[in-house]
Amino acid sequence: MRSAIKVIALTSLVTFGFVAGALTAGMRHWFHPICHVAIKNDSGQTVSSLKFTHESGGLTSVVALPALKQGHSTEVHFFVAGEGGYQIDATLADGRVIRGGAGYIETGYKATEIVGASTIENKSIIYGF
Repeated sequence: MRSAIKVIALTSLVTFGFVAGALTAGMRHWFHPICHVAIKNDSGQTVSSLKFTHESGGLTSVVALPALKQGHSTEVHFFVAGEGGYQIDATLADGRVIRGGAGYIETGYKATEIVGASTIENKSIIYGF
């Protein structure tokens, strides 16, 4: 009888630990294959077009984003197989093309890129948003 109670208690404890760990991983997006990149326009003029190129697992994808007014921002969400990279090409209203981006990203990262008058600057990359 005592050994049955011990087995039930141990099974309950292990089950509780597993469920708590799974909930924590889910709420913190651990091991989530999606990355988020926020792009903010701080260039002083409208960005007439944005091209977001990312690669992961030997595959390259290009996302064309709509125009972005001064002070506004947009987000790109994409799958990453472990690790990858990205590049941003922003065409300003005066015709200049500014190229930049963090270049390297891993699964679960969230990055913020600021389009300036002459550069695209990475403000932050965090893990486990």
